[in-house]
Amino acid sequence: MNGEFTIEYVELPNGRLPAREFVDSQDDKAAARTDAFIERLRIYGNRMQGKFVKKLTDDIFELRVKQFDRSFRVLFFYQPGMLIVITSGFQKKTQETPPAEITRAEQLRKLWMKYRSRYTGSPKERESDPEGVGTMKQTAKRDRHSEIVEQRARKSATYRKTFARTLHQIDLALLVREMREDAGLTQAELARKVGTTQSVIARLEDAEYAGHSLNMLERIATACGVALKLHAEKKPNFDREVALV
Repeated sequence: MNGEFTIEYVELPNGRLPAREFVDSQDDKAAARTDAFIERLRIYGNRMQGKFVKKLTDDIFELRVKQFDRSFRVLFFYQPGMLIVITSGFQKKTQETPPAEITRAEQLRKLWMKYRSRYTGSPKERESDPEGVGTMKQTAKRDRHSEIVEQRARKSATYRKTFARTLHQIDLALLVREMREDAGLTQAELARKVGTTQSVIARLEDAEYAGHSLNMLERIATACGVALKLHAEKKPNFDREVALV
């Protein structure tokens, strides 16, 4: 899967979005991290498979978000046409993903597959169907994720800063992992080449880590045979790029 995906949320006929209800109930920092992971899922798709994404069933995948000692999970599935549909989310408190959460995601997937998009019916009909199992019309619904992020970012500087910082952390963690994997190296092998320990490499590949140094990235790029460049930009007129290794 290459290119940018569209993010869709399962919407019940009564207008509820189970996944958004979970994310929006979080504090600003937790919500920002979760939304940043969803945003990078849009860009990277199955490149996040492994540390950040785990396949749970034939159809359901788990996006793994961590904030300090808290772990959050967002469940989703892929659809043709570069579409990712998010079903639900929860805070993980056990080692394994609870079977009930997987079952719920599968049920929401079936609902989405059956009806595809928004419900029809009068307000009275919606009120008589509080569990959201009524008729839905089969029309495509636009991607809401960017709009949701922008709305919350306008309301909270904490959310806005955490969201931006998390994007950078994910990007750098994935860069280190993909350079290493492209070179066919294990974490231990790369560590030996750059003169550090396996635990340091593991930390650099963790999206919670915020201490990536330019010197270490240069050493890793050299060990992996990757050309590393520095791009400096200031709108509207300043744009420079220099080779580092």
